[in-house]
Amino acid sequence: MHAKQIRQILCDCGVGRSDLTTQRGTVPCAVPIRTVSHTLEGHLAEQLRYVAYRERVSESAVIEFALRGLLVDGEDGQLGQRMRDGGATLRRKVH
Repeated sequence: MHAKQIRQILCDCGVGRSDLTTQRGTVPCAVPIRTVSHTLEGHLAEQLRYVAYRERVSESAVIEFALRGLLVDGEDGQLGQRMRDGGATLRRKVH
């Protein structure tokens, strides 16, 4: 998938800034944005950075795209169990 396609999908899904720039121009996309903080394992952060660079999108856009897919797939009522089976746990910030 090319960066232009990813940007258009993100816009269609309501993800991203007020305007997403493609190689052929700007796609208007008015969406309220909120800031969140996250921690990732080192190898996952590197993969995230690589995908964002390769596809010419922000790391936040990749995260939002992945979350949308996860949450849509999670509508089967098994999301929590699948996450725990995959090693998900509560994490607390250490000060």
